[in-house]
Amino acid sequence: MQRVAMGAIFAVATLLAGPIGCYNLDDAGLPRRQINVTIDDTEWSVSYLVAGDAHAPRIVYVHGTPSSASTMRDYLLEPEPGFEHVSYDRPGFGETTPLAPLTSFEEQARILEALLVTRDGRGTILVGHSLGGPIVAHAAAMYPEQIAGLVIIAGSLDPELERLRWYNHVCEWMLIRWALPRSLRNSNAEVLDAKQEAERLAPLLSQITCPVLIIHGERDRLVPVENVDYMLEFMTNAYVEVMIVDDGNHFIPWTEQAVIRQGIRRLIDLTLATADP
Repeated sequence: MQRVAMGAIFAVATLLAGPIGCYNLDDAGLPRRQINVTIDDTEWSVSYLVAGDAHAPRIVYVHGTPSSASTMRDYLLEPEPGFEHVSYDRPGFGETTPLAPLTSFEEQARILEALLVTRDGRGTILVGHSLGGPIVAHAAAMYPEQIAGLVIIAGSLDPELERLRWYNHVCEWMLIRWALPRSLRNSNAEVLDAKQEAERLAPLLSQITCPVLIIHGERDRLVPVENVDYMLEFMTNAYVEVMIVDDGNHFIPWTEQAVIRQGIRRLIDLTLATADP
């Protein structure tokens, strides 16, 4: 029995951690800071990396699951000029404390709100990958005056496309949960709640009024490209553009950096075109 359990632990960890192999988890000398945020009765110390012009409008990168601020470091090491760039550890990941997961998209958006700034009359641009996609969408619905635009990369927003896999259930076995690294335990908790959270987000999508650029890999096997059609259907009050990456998979923030940077520049142009004179 012990051998079977250890085999299951190894299999589950391999399946869940596979995407992490695409990431470099080193901060590469980027400055790291903290901001304290209180949500209900819990005080979070949110850890984030920062680069660029500290007095300029801000771009915030919101990672997926499992992940951390460091996975978006390349965009801070070579930042788009004219902006301050921030990548933060979402609750449950990296150096943000407490170490517990926060699966509610609404509460995640409230955490993110603490990083929104308005400078030179321009709100914050949000770049969300994977599970970061619905979180930035939720934030844009809640804080329309503070957000200038969204870049949603491989975003998982369609509740009907949120399908649990066998290992998501296995991870809830007590022995498996005990043996898995914290990031994988917390990631699984987010995945288990993602469908119901996407359902709660659905009626809010029409409240998004800022420009939105959607970037998705045609061959994404983790978050199907059909999510794009869902966003186009429900983001009825936003100007939305789409970039489909031919042969792109779920990891296009790292495999297709030139495309992502092009998308961010395009979103910047859209925010300038729609800004109040």
